[in-house]
Amino acid sequence: ASASASASPSSRVCVATTHLLFNPKRGDVKLAQLCLLLQAIQRAIGDPAPHIGTVHSFHESEASLTARSLSPALPVLLCGDFNLLPDSPLYRFVSSGGLVFQRQRLDRLSLGGHHRARGTRAQVYDFDQLRSLTREQRSALLSPDREWCCVSHPLRFRSAYREMHGVEPSHTTWHLGAKETVDFIFFAHRRRI
Repeated sequence: ASASASASPSSRVCVATTHLLFNPKRGDVKLAQLCLLLQAIQRAIGDPAPHIGTVHSFHESEASLTARSLSPALPVLLCGDFNLLPDSPLYRFVSSGGLVFQRQRLDRLSLGGHHRARGTRAQVYDFDQLRSLTREQRSALLSPDREWCCVSHPLRFRSAYREMHGVEPSHTTWHLGAKETVDFIFFAHRRRI
């Protein structure tokens, strides 16, 4: 929810919290939940961004790598139990603004980072990885003879803990003997909050 509309713009902040599905085998559901949450945040800050969660051809929308806003004018805090790991594609989706993958070979098990896929699986690249490449390198990596899909959002979130300490904590939960980092506080804003 965001602060009341009567508050001055400089004192308003949008705070969202979530608890994503736990099931480690359903990274696809977590991606859908994230997209719905990001749509709600976009509406709360006054930017409907209807494309969030829409899977589209990457080669037709490669400009989305550079055409998106780096951070909103209104500060956004996004926190909760995301049930995904810091090195997972879904974590990188939140922080980089998008994922590119092969639709037919997408491994929903590996999206949250809890399961490492066996055998051949689709490559999943986040926008930060692709931004670091030249156009020629991206073309060689993302061969046009395969169907590369893209899902993106216009916010640029950073982890508060990683920003302060350089890394995520070793664990945020200890359940049934397993220690994992699945809880995060992300922020997006033009200035430091």
